[in-house]
Amino acid sequence: MAEKIFSVLSVTPSLKERCIYVEFTLDVDEDTLTPKSVIIINQGNNVVEMFEPEVDGKEAKLKLINWPQPNTEYVVLLQSGIETITGSPLKKTLMRSIVFESEVTSEVVITSPSDFEKTSSTVFSWEEKGDTLENNFLLQVAKENAFYNIVAETVVSGKSSIELKDFKEEGQYFVRVRSQRGDDYGMWSEIVTFIYKKPAPKPEPKPEPKPEPEPETPPPSDGPSETPSEDPSPETPSTDTPEDPSSEDKPEPETPPSDEPKDDPDIEDDPSSEENGDTGEDDDDDDNPVFIIEKTPEMKIETMPVNGETPKESFIFSFDDVIDISGAEIKVYRKDFC
Repeated sequence: MAEKIFSVLSVTPSLKERCIYVEFTLDVDEDTLTPKSVIIINQGNNVVEMFEPEVDGKEAKLKLINWPQPNTEYVVLLQSGIETITGSPLKKTLMRSIVFESEVTSEVVITSPSDFEKTSSTVFSWEEKGDTLENNFLLQVAKENAFYNIVAETVVSGKSSIELKDFKEEGQYFVRVRSQRGDDYGMWSEIVTFIYKKPAPKPEPKPEPKPEPEPETPPPSDGPSETPSEDPSPETPSTDTPEDPSSEDKPEPETPPSDEPKDDPDIEDDPSSEENGDTGEDDDDDDNPVFIIEKTPEMKIETMPVNGETPKESFIFSFDDVIDISGAEIKVYRKDFC
């Protein structure tokens, strides 16, 4: 029985699963599927694509790290480093050309943000161009242009813009968008990078001063308010002025003499009294006051003022004996005040 030769039977791309299936004639050793023994080249941009191998007997699944570009040619090199589980090597290098075919042919152009823009906005917008417009998109944002560290990924349907709120850190980001239809999708847009800055915090509004409450006006009373019996009104103090016991001993104030004497037919003017400056006193007592002259008890008063009237400016005196009053000081007193 002839020994079976270890070789490659087929190489098949899958756009939906983002992988390349390779079928061998014998069970393959997964550890021998390395970037040195398997090389995948994107002919559109001449980039070597990285992959992760999975082996199931004779079939190897090479899952691409990056999304394959639809309708773009790739070259797959399978070299002699690949071995079977028994250690039999691949006899010769095999090269296969493949295309990830898709019915989605529209292209997407990002309009905001612009490349290398510094912005605090997280609103993204784009345009779809081509013969067939899908109006259904996949958007990705990553921290590096290989899109290994994706911070946001979302499907947008029926519109060409979206605002994302997944940005918690400032720094440089990368964004790309593609149109898609079910499991098929179109080419990625050109990658746009931008610098994200957190928006400045909004100033807090100053509180408006509260208006002072107006004093409440008590409602009008329907009748006189009743005074509680337990709180009687205080007695009003008497307005009577207490008598001053010393007022009886105080003399009444003197009334200044009137400039114009009243005409009294019973009283004649005494020129001598006007020259000596004698004045009378007001008598308010009911009794007739008696006037005396100091040091001259012999004199008699000939005229008396009527009780209650202001005394005249002069009096008529008479003496029992002849008294020399030249140079003497004569004073008149009310007896009841002496």
